[in-house]
Amino acid sequence: NEPWTKRWTGGDGAEAGTTLLSQSYGDEQEWIEHYEYLTQFFKHPNYVRVDGAPVFAIYRPGHVADKLAPMIQCWQKVARDRGDFPDGLHIVQTIGNFYRSDRQGQPPAVLKASDVQFDASFQFWPQLFASFQKEAQTQSAAASFRDVPLKNINRTKHMEYWGSYVGFDRRPRDPSAPPYLVSTSQFRDGVCGCFATMSAYRNRNIATNWFFITAWNEWNEQAILEPNHVDRFGYLDALQHCLQHVPVRPII
Repeated sequence: NEPWTKRWTGGDGAEAGTTLLSQSYGDEQEWIEHYEYLTQFFKHPNYVRVDGAPVFAIYRPGHVADKLAPMIQCWQKVARDRGDFPDGLHIVQTIGNFYRSDRQGQPPAVLKASDVQFDASFQFWPQLFASFQKEAQTQSAAASFRDVPLKNINRTKHMEYWGSYVGFDRRPRDPSAPPYLVSTSQFRDGVCGCFATMSAYRNRNIATNWFFITAWNEWNEQAILEPNHVDRFGYLDALQHCLQHVPVRPII
C-alpha cells in the first residue's frame, strides 16, 4: 500500500518521485468492498489463520494515517456481524523501513488509535535496519534475536513475530543502493541462532509462532529463498537444518 512511482523503473532525481498511480484509502463503503473481495481468500481452507482468525498483514500502516483505525474496526465488525469469522481478523503490522518515517507528523491520538488495532507485528528484514538500527545491528546478520520497542501496544496480548532474510540487493534499479549479501552459511547460522534464542526468550508465549523470511522469490531485489542456479537448494537446506535442530524450550 504505497504510491507507484518511477523509482521502480530506475529513474533518479525528480523523475524518481513522479507518481504513476497514487494510493488512497477511500471510505466505509470502499472498505466493505475491499473486505468482500478479500473474503474469498480468507475462506480458502489453506489460508493462514491464528485461532480461526484469518491473518492479514499491512505493509505501511502509517501511510493509511487517520483512516487506519476506522478501516480495521469496520473490517472486524463486518467479519463478526456477518458470521464470517466470529473471532474477527488477525491484523498484523509490518515493522520495516517505513515504520518511523510514516508516523512522523501524525497526532499522538491518531497513532495510538491505530496501534491498538493490531493483534501482532512482524519484523521485516533487512528493512528493520532503517527503523530500529540499534536493535537490528546488535542482532544476527540475518535474523531476529529480540523484540523491538513498539509504542501503544499491550505486550501481554500483542504478538511480535520474528524473521530473517536471504539477501537484499536492489542495484538493478538503483545502482547507488548498498547491497545486503547473506551467504547460505550466514543464513543458517542466523536462523539457528534465532530459533535458539526464541526457545529461551522469557515471556515469549505465542501459540502460532509465524516466522517471516524475506523472500521466496523477490528477484527484482535479489531476495531469493527458492532454488536457483547460483545457490541451488542451499537456503532451503539451511532452513531445514535449523528447523530440525530447534532447542527444546526449558519448562520452569
